[in-house]
Amino acid sequence: MRRLSPQTVDELDLLFRTLLEFRSNNGKRLPPYAEAILFFLGKQPDCLAAMGELRETFGLPQPRTSRICAALEKHGLVQLYPSVEDGRSVTVKLTEKGLRLIDKTLSAFRSRREKNN
Repeated sequence: MRRLSPQTVDELDLLFRTLLEFRSNNGKRLPPYAEAILFFLGKQPDCLAAMGELRETFGLPQPRTSRICAALEKHGLVQLYPSVEDGRSVTVKLTEKGLRLIDKTLSAFRSRREKNN
């Protein structure tokens, strides 16, 4: 098993603390995996992915993935669209509000990291 460097462990600790702080303040109603899906979408071209890709990436069952994405949409963090290639599948796109949340979380993470160095 590969061990993480102490620096990596410290950075992960800060990131998790930042995400937990967000969840305690703003994201109380977001289900587990919500932040991971937001960050995944933020790394994708055009900030979008198929619902099936999210299921496969995170190893989640279809109903749970749908519930998470519906909760994110309810909070205005993503938009759900029928796929242009297949009307039965759904595309999930990060909104401007979702992008701002990611930026805010990363900024908080970076400022904590700078304070601890």
